[in-house]
Amino acid sequence: AFLGIILPCAAVFSAVYGDELKCGSIQAVIGRGLPRSKVVFGKLLGSAILLLLINLLFYLAELFKIMIAPELGVSIRQMAFLLLFYVFIFLRSVGYIAFGALFLFLSDSIASGMVILLICSSFGKLFFQWAQNKTRLPLYDLSYDGLLERSCNVFQNGGFGWQLFPALIVFVFGSTLLTILIFE
Repeated sequence: AFLGIILPCAAVFSAVYGDELKCGSIQAVIGRGLPRSKVVFGKLLGSAILLLLINLLFYLAELFKIMIAPELGVSIRQMAFLLLFYVFIFLRSVGYIAFGALFLFLSDSIASGMVILLICSSFGKLFFQWAQNKTRLPLYDLSYDGLLERSCNVFQNGGFGWQLFPALIVFVFGSTLLTILIFE
């Protein structure tokens, strides 16, 4: 899961944001009258579509592996949990990209966005868990990863993971709105 988040996120972030920022074509698009908010939403949507396709490919590869090795004895329930796992990897990746884009547009540099993306995807969860253990404050529980993880666990146990909504609203949409405000 760890590399399943970092590698696709870094590749998608670089592909969607990198070239246009380096060569200045974003300014050309904006100069022709496209609102900056549409540019930001378009970039996030493009990233989400690519991440969805990558995670779908990973899931289909897992299903193929299960089908050619029936001796593994994987149940329908386990396949549903695998799908849920990939859905939450997708959501986590979109959140990281939205947060990285905030720093990209803040600094006008792909490097700063990529650094934030890599730090969040590789050390963010560990940092918030460590900080929660040291301070006894629910820092991890209220972080993006913590809310997604709790929501996934609730879904796996047959409930409705309402924690998904604050995670998406505060972290993904909040980062995107901040990015629009900064980019304007």
